[in-house]
This record gives sequence, structure tokens and C-alpha cells, in this order.
Amino acid sequence: MLRWILLPLAVAMSDDAECDSPGMMQLKGIPSHQGNQPRGRRKFTPDVWAPKFETSNNETSTTLQMACQGDNFLDCWNFFTTADPTHGYVQYVSEEEAKDLNLFRITSASSVYLGSLVGQNAPVKSIRLQSNNRFSEGHIFVIDIQHMPTGNGTWPAWWSYGPDWPNNGEIDTIETVNIEEVVQQTLHTSYGCFMNIPGIFDPNCNSADAHNGCGLNGPPNSGGPAFNQGDGGVYATKWTSEGIEMWVFPRGQIPQDLVDDEPDSTTWGNPWAFFPFGDSCPSTHFSDHVLVINLDFCGDWAGSVFPGGEQACEAFVKDPANIEKLKDAFWEINYVKIFAPEPSMAKSKSETKMNVGKSMSSRGSMKGKSKKKKEIKKNDTSKKQRNSDNKSKKATVSKTMI
Repeated sequence: MLRWILLPLAVAMSDDAECDSPGMMQLKGIPSHQGNQPRGRRKFTPDVWAPKFETSNNETSTTLQMACQGDNFLDCWNFFTTADPTHGYVQYVSEEEAKDLNLFRITSASSVYLGSLVGQNAPVKSIRLQSNNRFSEGHIFVIDIQHMPTGNGTWPAWWSYGPDWPNNGEIDTIETVNIEEVVQQTLHTSYGCFMNIPGIFDPNCNSADAHNGCGLNGPPNSGGPAFNQGDGGVYATKWTSEGIEMWVFPRGQIPQDLVDDEPDSTTWGNPWAFFPFGDSCPSTHFSDHVLVINLDFCGDWAGSVFPGGEQACEAFVKDPANIEKLKDAFWEINYVKIFAPEPSMAKSKSETKMNVGKSMSSRGSMKGKSKKKKEIKKNDTSKKQRNSDNKSKKATVSKTMI
């Protein structure tokens, strides 16, 4: 049985900034992160039907398979309006309501704004988008984020999951809470997948019946205020029969081949995270994934680490006096693009680019060490839920925030 541990918080309030550690700018009043220990939970998200996306095999066609941006952004997505599976203090709204409340709009820069409505003495109105298609191995998923949601009580994520969770897996590329400045990158699977890689919190991707999973910290400044102060950046997730690789590129260090819609990951340097498939984790653990962008509030993770717990978190986000404090609780996304991966395109190009200088390696360019942990699940299964009312999952949590 897991136990809760909430570390006491000491916060110095100031508008000034100071250097907290190499490569990280620390705002006074925003404490640097500490270790966040695993937290197990159970929940229910009904499976949604979506057709499989068929990758084009036409050699004369572009390697860009799908582009979601600007006025055409919503062509790729539908609005999830079911009750939040992670017990957040949130109401996910429909497309019509999102537009009526100005929570969804295209900006003058052609980026996509996904906002939230806080401080209404009621659950926060927010957006959860799910892709109109399912995807399996053989793709690179790229998201260019200008601004990531942040603020006390927030819980943003960019992830994917398969049907009959956890039997077809879940891939979390971005997940963070409150004002944390480091994302966490995690896999969740059925039994029989182990990732014995450096930095992993728990190698068992079925840890706590997959509710914890196997994850590690992203690079410093990969989320929260620090990410936004750097004008955001690009996340690339490559899913092939060999494994799942994740890169993080700060603004100004985005590979030119990505800018040109001709990605060649062999020139990107080492990925920040690499989850290899093999005897310890067969690739069959992952299939038919729906892509998800969402902003949750409080709930099983953000609420559990909020000083005073879930009730205090809910009181904070619904209080009209805190609207200004949560002014950064929104996504601004330049695009989501999906590419066909190597060997169909990048490896053939790499043969002619052997002497091309490498683009930045996320691990090499973002220096510093991270100490936080999160072992939490986001997708779900009705099978697990039927017994959840009679079971209690407790957590071991250690995390700093305002």
C-alpha cells in the first residue's frame, strides 16, 4: 500500500528572477521542483471509435502525412466531453461551447489558442481534444508549442492511448502539473513490458496495474514558466517497431528538416528519451492510438500535490480572486504534424547527409539534472473502474509548488 508524503513548502515571494542552477532560470516565488514519487489510481475513460490512419505508400508523395494548423486545425480533432477520467475539477466543453466562450480561437499569428475558464465558483471549463484517427507504429508525431499551460492546479498533457487500456498501451510525451518546469515522459502497458534504461523511475511499465507505468523526467525548462519564457519549442515522438523515441527542441534550435517538413531524425542527435522494444518489451504492447491534447485541473495528480490537497486545489481554481494568477492556463499551438518515419524516408536521405552537421541533441543542449518523479496514469478501462469504488489507492508524493 502506497503512502502519501507531502513535503513542507517554503516559498519566497518576489517579482525578481535569479539563477537556480546552470541552464535554469528560477523565478522567486516559484520553487524549483523536487522529487515527485509514484501515485497510483483507478479511473474510467470509455473507449472511443476512430478509423485507423493509413500511411501513404506513394513514393512520389510527401513524407508529411497530416498537418493540423491554422484554420484547418480542427479537421484533425474532436472534442471529448465525457466526465474527466482522472477526477479533475473540470468540465470538458464541446466545440460549440468552446467557441462561444472564446476558449478556442485562431490567433492573428495563425496559432491555435486552447484556453480555460477559471474563477467561476464552479468546475473549470476546459478543452480535451482527441484525434479523429488512430495511429500505430510507423509515424513521427510533432507538436510545435508556443505556450504550455501553467499555474497552480493545472495539469496539461500531450499523449496517446490505445483501446482496452492498458492492453494497447499509452505514450505520454508531455505531462506536468502546477508550475513545474520539467515534463515527465511515461509509458503504461499491460504486463510484460520492462524498460531498464537510465533515469527510469520504475522499469515495470505495468507498475501498479499500469497506473504508475515507467517514466522519466524530461529536460530542464521543458515545461512551465521557463518553457514559455523561451517562446516554447517542438516535441517530436517517433514510434517504430524498434521503440519509442522523444526529442525536445527549444525555439531557435528546431532542426531545419522539421521546418521544411522533411524530418530526418538521424541528424537530430540522441533523443532525450528512448524506450526500446525487444525481449523485455515486445512492440505488440502498443497499437491503435488516439492522440490527445488536454488541460485538466486538480484531480489525481495536480490535486494530490496541492498544499491542503484536492479540496484546497478546487477552492483555488474556482475562486474569482485567482483569475489573474491563472492567466497562463492555456495552450498556444503552432501546429501538430504527423510524418512517415524511417526507413521510408529519413534513412534514405541520411545516406546523402553523412557530413551534414548535427542538429542539437536535447540531452546535450539542455543541461542540468532533474529530481522530480511522477508515476501516474491518464487513460483507463471500464474493467478497472468496476472495482475501484471498493479499493483505495494511496500515493507517495513529493513535489514543490506555490
